[in-house]
Amino acid sequence: MRVGILDDHQGICDMLSMALELAGHTASTYQDSAQFLAFVTQEQTPPLSGVFDLMIVDYHLPGELSGVDVIRRVRRIYPNLPVLLISAECPRVLEAAKEGLTGVKLFPKPLRLSTLLATIKEY
Repeated sequence: MRVGILDDHQGICDMLSMALELAGHTASTYQDSAQFLAFVTQEQTPPLSGVFDLMIVDYHLPGELSGVDVIRRVRRIYPNLPVLLISAECPRVLEAAKEGLTGVKLFPKPLRLSTLLATIKEY
């Protein structure tokens, strides 16, 4: 499975990437929402094939866009792309933030890699 990871902390990107690759997946990591969106929306990407099979996105990102904003923009192109939203934010805030977004699962930080990998297997 091709997984796109967007988190502004290098350590989290490295940990997720290593865990995913050990589980047989391909991971691409990004720490900047603009670079992530540029890659996802690049013109040469055929919209039918998609660039990822799954996205893991942090809720809090530096700059103007939150993780939910990024998800909404990507979903304009890939409306059914599964997303794992990760954050240290309280679950109530995250549930409200993802309102109207289907196929988004919440994962609190600190992450339990075994639970995350088990969820990814469901896809």
